[in-house]
Amino acid sequence: RLASLEGSAKVRVEHPDAFFATAREEIPGDQVWSGELYLELHRATYTSQARTKQGNRRSEHRMREAELWATTAALNAPGYSYPYEKLDRLWKTVLLHQFHDILPGSSIAWVHREAEAEYARVAKEVEAITAEAVAALGTGETRVFNTSPVDRAEVVRTSVGIPMYAEVPANGSALLDAGEPPQPVSVDGRVLDNGLVRVELAEDGTLASVRDLTADREVLADKGNLLRLHSDLPNYWDAWDIDKHYKNRYTDLLDAESVTVVEDGPLLGALKVERAFGKGSRIVQTITVRAGSRRIDVETEIDWHEAEKILKAAFPVDIRAPHSSAEIQFGHVQRPTHTNTSWESARFEVYGHRWVHIAEPGYGVAVINDSTYGHDVSRTVREDGGTTTTVRLSLVRAPRVPDPEADQGKHRFTYALLPGASIEDAIAEGYAL
Repeated sequence: RLASLEGSAKVRVEHPDAFFATAREEIPGDQVWSGELYLELHRATYTSQARTKQGNRRSEHRMREAELWATTAALNAPGYSYPYEKLDRLWKTVLLHQFHDILPGSSIAWVHREAEAEYARVAKEVEAITAEAVAALGTGETRVFNTSPVDRAEVVRTSVGIPMYAEVPANGSALLDAGEPPQPVSVDGRVLDNGLVRVELAEDGTLASVRDLTADREVLADKGNLLRLHSDLPNYWDAWDIDKHYKNRYTDLLDAESVTVVEDGPLLGALKVERAFGKGSRIVQTITVRAGSRRIDVETEIDWHEAEKILKAAFPVDIRAPHSSAEIQFGHVQRPTHTNTSWESARFEVYGHRWVHIAEPGYGVAVINDSTYGHDVSRTVREDGGTTTTVRLSLVRAPRVPDPEADQGKHRFTYALLPGASIEDAIAEGYAL
């Protein structure tokens, strides 16, 4: 229609290759912008409507798993037929909800209610496809399946919640047995130790210390997993924007109702921290260390009843990192941690998928998550002149427009700190979490 619409420029729809071939002819010198094309606006769309974003992330993971096992079954299991039509339909549903303004979290209320219902339906159907494919491959024995592209050796839970140690090859499976981990987890008061990391919680429930026992160094520069509640009042568009001035007003959540031991080894050590805050909101976090793993998980349940607020989780790390790396589609992007220029200063809220990595020569740390996208990375100069780096995840917001009840109610997600991490480690644990 746009090819001959009166009063409109003539538009011709072509393959991208044709466009770029013409562009090369018309634009001499092959001028190229190298790096990120960062939009200095609408930064809140990385976080608003957390349940919609979690539905998208979980759907992407589940679809990949279903395709992997369905393909394996189609190639190896007599009588199994690849469910092409079902997967095609489900992918179209997932991709539809990546449309503007659904995935950004800036639609009206009923759109997000419908999106959450659709994600739940996708999850149910995809899990049924996966179960059917795995059953077709089954030998009648209890097995652990690993859909990540790296070998995994870690503590898993059975269907009835019993922790067991398993070693499973990449894109494969193994028998579930009670193999012995390298070293069990010990729990002593508010201290978790598995021989690889030693984690100590303060009375207020924050991480007082995370010591990498292999590297023999303290990881944290200050309180870790510090929950900071900011006033979030953008000048224009509630669901779309986070304005820089939000950093000026905040409350640190330092009043813990309780810190209790909920797992005391040998495969898992875990402490539960409970807090009440704000307008009747509650947060329960379980900090878990597993045998044989450096990863420190923070399983989080929030009953959220705030208005015009944003909740951040901060990890100040004793690393002088010139840049951060964050996962994006098909790879990762590096961003400076300094604010030397106006466009670097404008990146006070950025996006990433499953992990953020910071490093100095010889040592790195990753912060991993299973749901959120928004985060910020900043540098702090200590009194002695040294420089540290803080990674903060944006957990949940409370905009009033266009959905006055946006993000209200219960949320459940997990994020983690991974000491001594390379980018390859961050990628592997991003799949695992």
